[in-house]
Amino acid sequence: MEICNKENCTGCSACVNICPKTAISLRENEKGFLYPEIDKKKCVECGLCSKVCHINNDIQLNKVSSKYLFKNNDFSMRKSSSSGGSYMPMAQVVIKNGGTVFGAEFSDNLMVKHNYYKDLENIRKFCTSKYVQSDIGNTYKIVYELLKGHEKVLFSGSPCQVAGLKSYLSMVKCPTDDLITVDFICHGVGSPKFWNDCLGFYSKKFGSKAVSANFRGKPRPGKLQNLTISFSNGKKFQAPSANMEVFFYHFLQNCILRESCFYCKYSKTERVSDITMGDCFRAEAKFLYLQDGYGLSQLMANTEKGQEFIESIREYGDLVQVDVNNYIQPNLLNPTSKPQRYNTFWDEYLSKGFNGALRVSNYSSFKNRAKHIVLCVAYYLRLDSSIKKIARIISKH
Repeated sequence: MEICNKENCTGCSACVNICPKTAISLRENEKGFLYPEIDKKKCVECGLCSKVCHINNDIQLNKVSSKYLFKNNDFSMRKSSSSGGSYMPMAQVVIKNGGTVFGAEFSDNLMVKHNYYKDLENIRKFCTSKYVQSDIGNTYKIVYELLKGHEKVLFSGSPCQVAGLKSYLSMVKCPTDDLITVDFICHGVGSPKFWNDCLGFYSKKFGSKAVSANFRGKPRPGKLQNLTISFSNGKKFQAPSANMEVFFYHFLQNCILRESCFYCKYSKTERVSDITMGDCFRAEAKFLYLQDGYGLSQLMANTEKGQEFIESIREYGDLVQVDVNNYIQPNLLNPTSKPQRYNTFWDEYLSKGFNGALRVSNYSSFKNRAKHIVLCVAYYLRLDSSIKKIARIISKH
């Protein structure tokens, strides 16, 4: 029995959470992505797994009603968060009302999983972007139990994870008045297997086990997507450039994304959640005063509930309303494109391993190694921002 077309499966876990016989579990495939596996001995063929699958259903999408820019007043929070630090104020509002917050965090082995907390200190773990697919686990069931008890819930995840939650809650006939859903403008989700091999790559290089990671290190103004990894021997890796660091290089080349990301039905301006978060890299001239190089959020209100909730965080920072059409990003129009060498990359990866795949992607080419050295020197001499400005000027002419 196939729950849905495997090519389109997002690994959202709705089928696992709905199964009354616990006959479904998620198993890693050869690329490290989770897919449902049915235990035929337990399965009673009730069909709930297929019915709950958001790929098989038309989940209601909402038209964006308004868009905002947000910059958290707490600089330390903004520096340690993604974008403008908008997520923590949302969590603070929910916690003040006795609610529970769900999001993605790093596990002890630096893989990514969904979890939930009722205290702000632990919720900080959710505040940075994770570019690796998160394991939902049984959190949909927990959301259901909390909502059934009329508790406020804030759930954040990728659009397909929010779609999975909404489909699950609809199937179990759960009221959602106390639920706020938040997704993000999604480029796609990276392979946990590749990420784990990246950790091994850097651990070998630094001679120690990786103990913490932050995809948004923000080492200084304008450097918003610099991977930082800390090791047990006290050493730290700080990527000088996003697109020349081994993980982000392959992520931005689309080589390590899940197959379903190339056919995503949520990469559009109509949204599945109440609120959509994203980066604002370049604000309009009249709002440039908000940009200090440490991140600025854009927030899309997709429902009336979402708009009211966004307004409730106004006390935590600068919140300004902007024209929806002036901040459209590529993944609000179309899914990420599948690269021509995607299959070749993974064939090489599975046959010759991590280092073999780096040759196929050209990451380890002489040209890229030379470019990486130049970028490292420019970064440490603090010339990288000037080089970018010159490049932009040249490109305009």
